[in-house]
Amino acid sequence: RKAKEEAQRKKKEEAEGKAKEEEAREEAERLEKEEAARKAKEEAEGKEREEAERRAKDEEERQEQEAARKAKEEAERREREEAEKKAKEEAEQREREEAEMKAKEEAER
Repeated sequence: RKAKEEAQRKKKEEAEGKAKEEEAREEAERLEKEEAARKAKEEAEGKEREEAERRAKDEEERQEQEAARKAKEEAERREREEAEKKAKEEAEQREREEAEMKAKEEAER
């Protein structure tokens, strides 16, 4: 009977040991899966962040180019207006001078 009890006890301990090993293996697998999922999530977040930064940089460059284009157009417009104003003033000056010369000639006649 004692031998039988000893055999049963050993069998029970063996079964408990196997159950503990199985539990430990399952826990290790679970931890590995969690770690892999965490790494995948971090990688995805990193790519998302990089993509968002790239989009923000592209938008900033686009806005800078747009501002430069507008500034150039404004400068060209001012230049044109200035040239037109100068041409108009010169034409008016010539007209005045011609009118004065005509008046002088008329007076001399």
